[in-house]
Amino acid sequence: MIDGDQQTRAKRYEAIHNVVSLIEICLTILLLLAFLLSGSSRWLAGWSRGVVANPWLHVAIYAVVVVAVAKLLFLPLDFY
Repeated sequence: MIDGDQQTRAKRYEAIHNVVSLIEICLTILLLLAFLLSGSSRWLAGWSRGVVANPWLHVAIYAVVVVAVAKLLFLPLDFY
């Protein structure tokens, strides 16, 4: 059975979790917009085309780099 203190802590944790999730969504949108508008996306696409000729591998390399960079940037927020 959950007592009042545990329930209060659980509600506080959930509220913090919701705020952090909302911040992460907003930052992800801003990061993707900056990535597209700065020309970095075009540079990364050109670089990945230079690494491999196969278009499927080109897409895979592009996606892996974008996801890895995003995960590294959001690691402190996810840890919090």
